[in-house]
Amino acid sequence: MENSVCNLYLVDYGSLAQLVIREGYRRLLIQAPDGLKPLYSCITSFLTNEVGGYLEIYLSSSPTYGACDIAYDEALRTSSEAIIHVGHTRYPWLTRSSIPVHYIPAFYNWTPSAEDIDLIVKALHEIKARNIGILASTQHVQSLSKLSEFLTNKGFETITPREEGFLDGQVIGCYYKHAERISNKIDAYLVVSGGLFHPLGLALIVDKYVFGYDPYRRTIWNATSYAKKILVKRLYLISKLKYSSIKEICIILGSKPGQFRIDLARRIGEEALMSGFKIHYVVSDKLDFDRMVAIDNALKSNIYVVTSCPRIPIDDLSDFYKPVLTPGEFYMLVHGVDKYVYPW
Repeated sequence: MENSVCNLYLVDYGSLAQLVIREGYRRLLIQAPDGLKPLYSCITSFLTNEVGGYLEIYLSSSPTYGACDIAYDEALRTSSEAIIHVGHTRYPWLTRSSIPVHYIPAFYNWTPSAEDIDLIVKALHEIKARNIGILASTQHVQSLSKLSEFLTNKGFETITPREEGFLDGQVIGCYYKHAERISNKIDAYLVVSGGLFHPLGLALIVDKYVFGYDPYRRTIWNATSYAKKILVKRLYLISKLKYSSIKEICIILGSKPGQFRIDLARRIGEEALMSGFKIHYVVSDKLDFDRMVAIDNALKSNIYVVTSCPRIPIDDLSDFYKPVLTPGEFYMLVHGVDKYVYPW
C-alpha cells in the first residue's frame, strides 16, 4: 500500500477484506468510475495479501456514472459471486438482483487549506451570504465537518442537510430534496465536488445562490449563473412544445437495474394517453446521441422522455434535433406548469 495513488483516497480496505472473508467470496467483480480506477491495484493487492487462498478478481473497464450504474451483466458473464462498487454509497432505489452489490466509498484525502477557505469566503462575501448550506459529492463528504469548522471561525453559520440512506451532506445528481428543505434557513449553498455535475443539479431547482468548490482544481465557481443559461434554454423548449402539434411521444427506459423506472415510465405513459398522445416504450442500456438517432429513425416520434437519468436530456442530449425531456419537464408540459420541475 505504499503506492501514492492508494493514499489519495481513504478506503476502508480492512472492512472490505473482512467482508470477503466473512461471505466466503472467491470470485469478485470490482467496479469504479474512471477517475477511481487507479485504486484497482490498491484493492486487488490488499485483498490478495489479506484474504488468503485462491481469489479470482475481475476489474470492470466499463464507465460507471453513479451508484445507479452497476455492472450486473459483467458480473453474470464472469460468474462473480459479488460486485464491489468503489466510490459511491448504496443507491436507495436500486432494483434487487441475485448478485450482491457491496458499496465501498472512497473519500478524497483532502483538508481545506487557508487558501481554499479564503477563496470560498471571498465568493460568499461578494453576495453578502452569512448562512450557508454545505454539501458534497460522495468522495468529499468527509471534508464537510472541517469545512464547517473553518467557515464558522470566519463568522458564517453552516447547515449540513441530512437524509435517511445518505451520508450527512451527501448529494447525488438526481436527488436534492434534503438540500431543498433547508433553503429557507440559508443565504447560499456550497457544494464540494469535482467538476460541474453536482452543483449544477442543485442550482437548477433552488432559488438561492449555489457555489461549487472543486478541491482538485482548487477553484470556486458560480453554479447559479451557469444554471440560468440552461434554464432559459429548457423553459423555451417547453414553451414552444405547448403550442406545437404533438401526436406521438417515446418514453425511454434504462435497462440498468438502478435506472429501470418502470412505474415512472407507466405513469408518464398514462399521462400521455390522457393528453391524447400516441406512445411508444423503448428500452435502452445506453443512451447517447447516436442511439437517439437510431431510435428516432425507427419511430420518428415528436418528443422523447428519458426516465433512466434526468441529467441525460440536460447534459448529453440538449442539442439533439428533436425535443428530449426529463420526466419533470414532461410533467410541466402536460400540466401547464411554469416553474421548472427537476428531476422527476
